[in-house]
Amino acid sequence: VTEKSRFGTPTTGSRRDLRSGRQTTVAAQVPGGVHVDMSWGAPLAGSLREEYVLSADGERMAVTSCIRIGKRAADATQVYRRSGRNKSDFLASQRSSYGGMEQVLKSQEDKFGKIKY
Repeated sequence: VTEKSRFGTPTTGSRRDLRSGRQTTVAAQVPGGVHVDMSWGAPLAGSLREEYVLSADGERMAVTSCIRIGKRAADATQVYRRSGRNKSDFLASQRSSYGGMEQVLKSQEDKFGKIKY
């Protein structure tokens, strides 16, 4: 799923959960970051606010999500820390730990069975 939101202007697109219908998003700047408000209708009508805020030193990004579906609501915050490694070093370390993509997919298939589409 690819989503694009505009600052201050509602944008409509496919729903993130891939159900039928459309969702509307609008982005706004907040101190140190941006928040994105999303809303959608039935089935399972609801809304989601995601706020992305960088730390002053740029080393961490906090993502706070507040979702509401009907009368139910849930909030969560995730904190991402900048890695000191470049992309190539990071990927090499993951391959040494988990093997190549083919090995990972094979181990997942062995563990959970073949995916049926």
